[in-house]
Amino acid sequence: MTESLEQRVCELEEILGLTELDASEDPASISLDVAPLKKKLHDLELGFVMQLPVDKLRCLKEIYRERPAISLKDKIRSINFSSGLMERRAELLGELERTSDVVLNSDKFAKAEELAPTLEKASEDIKNVFETMFRFDNEFNDFHAELQTVLSEIRAQVEDIEQRVKNKP
Repeated sequence: MTESLEQRVCELEEILGLTELDASEDPASISLDVAPLKKKLHDLELGFVMQLPVDKLRCLKEIYRERPAISLKDKIRSINFSSGLMERRAELLGELERTSDVVLNSDKFAKAEELAPTLEKASEDIKNVFETMFRFDNEFNDFHAELQTVLSEIRAQVEDIEQRVKNKP
């Protein structure tokens, strides 16, 4: 039973990316092809990692080499502690998949491409209406300014006539 439990823990560690280096293998002797690693980091938008100073990377390498050995009991405790969170996340992922299927399989997305010309026409119509409105607004402002000028002149003439009437014997 202990062996199957250890095997299951190892499988979970491998899935989570927590596998340890083989103790018989010297970490310095591990060959690493940098080009595919750079491409993968770039694809994951983690290219900045390759721009870190070498001394910081060496420090990380030392930290990785000095990983403390964790007992099987501690590993099991860690997995048990995280299992509720993992189950909740799995439920949320399942719910996300169900709800996204409803949305993504909707006929609305299929119609989106065929409705694009209608949207473009409506957008063009709105643009034309805006230009017409802007033109009418300018014409109205010009008319308003002219009206104010005419009214000012009429007011001045009325005041002049009233003044003449008062001054007339």
